[in-house]
Amino acid sequence: MVSLHGALLTCAALEKLVVSNNDIVLLPGDLLRAVGASLCELDVSFNRIETIPSDIGSCTRLERFSARGNMLRTLPLQFAQVVGLEFVDLSD
Repeated sequence: MVSLHGALLTCAALEKLVVSNNDIVLLPGDLLRAVGASLCELDVSFNRIETIPSDIGSCTRLERFSARGNMLRTLPLQFAQVVGLEFVDLSD
């Protein structure tokens, strides 16, 4: 899998998205904007993601975020806007 399917854009009430171990290389910003008002948990662990889009800041209800086992080097400044985070895992 290279990126997440556009069909997820219609899931405006999505609360939990777990797509670990799928060889994803791109986390689409338009997906984060589409589900940002409802998403509470996002797990993109063990993929091949190198960057988190700045649209992560639109995930205002996000409480749990795991991007473990990816190739991340930095996080966008907008990550600081996700003030309700209770759990973050960015480990290798």
